[in-house]
Order: sequence, then C-alpha cells, then structure tokens
Amino acid sequence: EFYEDYWNEPAEMVRMISATGGFTYFNNDGPESFNNGWTTAYAEFLPDVRSTIENATARNLPIHSGSAKVMEAMVIMSLVDMFGDVPYSEALQGIEVIAPTADNGADVYAAAEALLDEAIAELEGAGGAAAPTNDLFYGGDAASWATLAKTLKLRNAVTTRLVDPASALSTINALVSEGDLIDEEGEDFAFPYGNNQLNPN
Repeated sequence: EFYEDYWNEPAEMVRMISATGGFTYFNNDGPESFNNGWTTAYAEFLPDVRSTIENATARNLPIHSGSAKVMEAMVIMSLVDMFGDVPYSEALQGIEVIAPTADNGADVYAAAEALLDEAIAELEGAGGAAAPTNDLFYGGDAASWATLAKTLKLRNAVTTRLVDPASALSTINALVSEGDLIDEEGEDFAFPYGNNQLNPN
C-alpha cells in the first residue's frame, strides 16, 4: 500500500498515468495528496515493523527481524526520496513525542544503511533459524532477503554519491565486486498476485 501511494503521485507528474485532478501540477496536487502515503508509513507500517523487529529479536528469529529491517530501510529511504528531510529519530514514540522534528535526509539515509548492515549480518548468520511461515516475497529464504538488502544498499550509495562520493564509490565497488545483487527477474522483490490470467489464483 505504501508503494502504491508513493508511485501514484509522481506517476501523474510525469504522465505515466492520467493526472485527473487538473491541467497543471498545482491544480492536480497539493500537500494533502500525500496524506495516505504518509499515514501508511508513519501510522501503520513503521510501528508494525518496529514491533516485529522487537519481538523477533527477543525470540531469536533473525530472518524475521532481518527482513523487517530491510523493509524499514526501504520505506525510510523512499520517504527521503520524496520529501527530503523527514521525521525519523523522534518518530514513532506515541504521546511521548507528538510532533517529531524532521531529520536531515542524509541522516535518514545513513540510518537506512545501518539498518541494512544489521539486516545483512542477521540474515547471513541465520543458519538453521526458523523462517517466517507467511513470507509472500521470498518464502522465508534468508539468502534472498540478504541479496535484497545489498541491492538496496547499492541503491542508497548511488543516491548519495553526489554528497559523499568517496564513501559511496567504496560501497558501490565492494557490492559490485561481491556480486550478490538482484540481477535477474527471479530475485525481484515483487509480490506475486498469481500466475494465471484466465483463471486467477
């Protein structure tokens, strides 16, 4: 749902889909256009993923916590992509902080990279850990989640390369040299709605 919300508005801006709200960008969209995606991220997804990480860590379920960290990193990177500076360090604290301040986008990207590093370590060290029974993306395969984490880390480095070129280039070279990146369709982070057009399953 998060990515549907965040794909829709930019897709209208570049005319990948019809912009039905008006003939100009200002008539078509305003700040409220992003309310659904913002709510999905901060009121629904991120609290749930944080709870998953906390519970999975307490129960020693590294595939659960590692995959949840990958998804959190992906969402917060997307928030920065869309808005620049966004709440993160003070976010998700309920009534303790009801108006969290926005963090610098670079700090949120750095937090995402730290999450991805944690996730990679957990997933690669998962060994015979119990896998999620309802993993609709990779069927509980820790190696596939680790590959996604490394691919997102590469994306993060490409995104931040103009701000910190030396660090980004080092990260990019290391990841490309390792070669454990999504490079074929079967590895894609994609939700399989079904595989039959005539009789959908």
